[in-house]
Amino acid sequence: LGYHRRGISVLREALPVVEKSEDRYRNVLFYSTLGDLNLSLGDTGEAVTYLLKGFEEASQAENPRVMATILNNVGNGLAADHDYAAAAAVYEQCLELIQDSEENSDLKSKVLLNFIRLEFQKENYQEVAGLLNNVLLEIGSTPDTHEKASNLITLSLLARKIQKRLPQPEADLTYTAYITLEDAKRIGEFLKDPRIMSYAFGYMGQLYEDEKRYSEAIRLTRRAIFFAQQGDFPGILYLWQWQLGRIFKDQGDMKKAMGAYR
Repeated sequence: LGYHRRGISVLREALPVVEKSEDRYRNVLFYSTLGDLNLSLGDTGEAVTYLLKGFEEASQAENPRVMATILNNVGNGLAADHDYAAAAAVYEQCLELIQDSEENSDLKSKVLLNFIRLEFQKENYQEVAGLLNNVLLEIGSTPDTHEKASNLITLSLLARKIQKRLPQPEADLTYTAYITLEDAKRIGEFLKDPRIMSYAFGYMGQLYEDEKRYSEAIRLTRRAIFFAQQGDFPGILYLWQWQLGRIFKDQGDMKKAMGAYR
């Protein structure tokens, strides 16, 4: 749900129990999650400490999914530390472990997304553009969950970023950015998740903003604001007020723009 600090607080309460436990599978998931949460908040030192503990446990668990889960997070840690070559090697190792298992399509989707994000950071834009459809097919094969919707939104953002870096715009990328958000919106409606709905509408509004289709952009952005308010998510709400301000400014309506910025 996005409450990462609360998640860390809950996990730390359980830490003394885990340190005494011999359940390798649960221990790996625990340390992996704790490491991943610290990584998401930019605390690389803490993240590495827990990920290494998880890796030690995973080495003894003899479970491909467990090992792949921790390797994925180790790859994220290396990428955050700008060690791209090592991160790529770890992601590839991770994919090899789960390559032939349909049960692991959710994890495979996540690893592939991390891999193409890494290629984007390395400025291999053309290569990333070629990988997007494969990742979309992989994500599409997973059940409708919060995580699937989140992955679709991430894919859309990557498609939009790549579009802006390429010398010539590609219609396929714009289409991918749009349909992934449409699918995320559908899942958000099904799950009654205002956070997903807010992101889907807001980033869709951004696509229309890019094309200077301002009336549609305003309508979609206001829907995003509605869902952010409904869920009481100030960490999302500011994005859409900012976006609304930009759109009004581009239209020359400075009074409304200043109101949104305030």
